[in-house]
Amino acid sequence: MSPVNKIIDFSEITVVVQGPIIGSCFDEPDNRHTKICLDSIRKYLPGAKIILSTWENSDTKGLDYDFLIENKDPGPSILAGGARNGFRQVVSSINGLKAVKTKYAIKMRSDLVLRSNNFLYYYLVYNSYFFEEKFKFVSERVVMLTTCNPRRRYKFPYNASDWFYFGLTSDLIKIFDIPLVREGVPIVDENGEQRVVDVPYSNEQLIWFGFLSK
Repeated sequence: MSPVNKIIDFSEITVVVQGPIIGSCFDEPDNRHTKICLDSIRKYLPGAKIILSTWENSDTKGLDYDFLIENKDPGPSILAGGARNGFRQVVSSINGLKAVKTKYAIKMRSDLVLRSNNFLYYYLVYNSYFFEEKFKFVSERVVMLTTCNPRRRYKFPYNASDWFYFGLTSDLIKIFDIPLVREGVPIVDENGEQRVVDVPYSNEQLIWFGFLSK
């Protein structure tokens, strides 16, 4: 067990597992991705609460969680890259986060797996560094992944990874409590064809443009 547990007790953390249930009780064990996700949380964050925020009429048989939120599906969002699940992610994330009662929260996809609790160490270390107030939009730094680092695969602004977040519950709510507006914006795609999209962003940009615009 990580020594940082002496500073952040696991009982102060709630994990919001958001998204569809991936794999059913009839599938092979290795294909029950949401079950593997939930079991990994129990292993590496014993004592933490788990909120499973998924869709109405989902099959949750055999899954280990503390609270279930069944959201109404807002449908796909038509973004610059085509039909995506941006609106769905925001709905399942914010509804789960608003049900959290603990000081800290994790928002993670329903197909991710924890391999350790070392992210808590980085949260404490980086929040001990100087924070420039004029660039401070949340109370404390938030731990995220770097899958969409602009220096790597996707070279777009405000394109931070949307897979995993850890931080103060109040900060995560600020990030995901954004309006879902279907603006009907005409764009010209990479093939030179004009079409209309809800918003001209990627999933990741949808979250960060929405948050920073507030």
